[in-house]
This record gives sequence, structure tokens and C-alpha cells, in this order.
Amino acid sequence: MAKIQRKPRIAARKYKDLFDHARYIPFLRMKAQCNFRGEPIELTFEDWCSFWSTPDLWARRGRASTCLSLFRIDIEQPWTRDNCCLIDRATQLSISNKRSHGFPWEHLLDRAIYLAN
Repeated sequence: MAKIQRKPRIAARKYKDLFDHARYIPFLRMKAQCNFRGEPIELTFEDWCSFWSTPDLWARRGRASTCLSLFRIDIEQPWTRDNCCLIDRATQLSISNKRSHGFPWEHLLDRAIYLAN
């Protein structure tokens, strides 16, 4: 039996810059997750990259309590540049917990690392 010849895979990139290329797939995953949850998202890739603007911020992204995550300030509003900030995961979980039980949480936004202009 003859082996099937496969075409070689061509490595095509949407963004030539390796840093932009590394951030593009996580952006698409975030958009897909928002669409799955039914959350409106108006962030463009450029807006999203303004939050994760340096390799240092990008390296601090993750799921541990000290890592950074993108946080939506007002959950009734869509994901926009003015409605998001970077905040550590422990604070994000604390805010989420306080929101669900009706406790004040706005004072925790003082811990926000970066608010986009």
C-alpha cells in the first residue's frame, strides 16, 4: 500500500512581529469565549494589545492569584477599552464574590494595575 503524500504545512502569520503574533490567538479565544457566554465585546485587537502593551505585562498574564487578567468594570456594559482594566486574579475573584453577594466592591479597583485611556 502506498503512503499518502501530504503537502508541507506553510507557516503563515497574520502579524509578522512575534509579540503581536503571540497575542493574537489569545485575543481570538477571548472573543470566542465572550460570544459563547453572550457578552457583547467591542474590543479590537489594537485595543486589547494596549492593555498587554509590554512583554513584562504579557509575562504576568495567567491563572495564579498573583497573575494579571483583563477585568470588565461594569458587567452590564460591553467589553470596551474604557470598561476594562488589568487587575491581579486574587482581586478579581474577590470583586466577583462581593458582586454576587451584594457587598460594595468599588474600593478594590484601587488595586487596578492599568486603566486604558
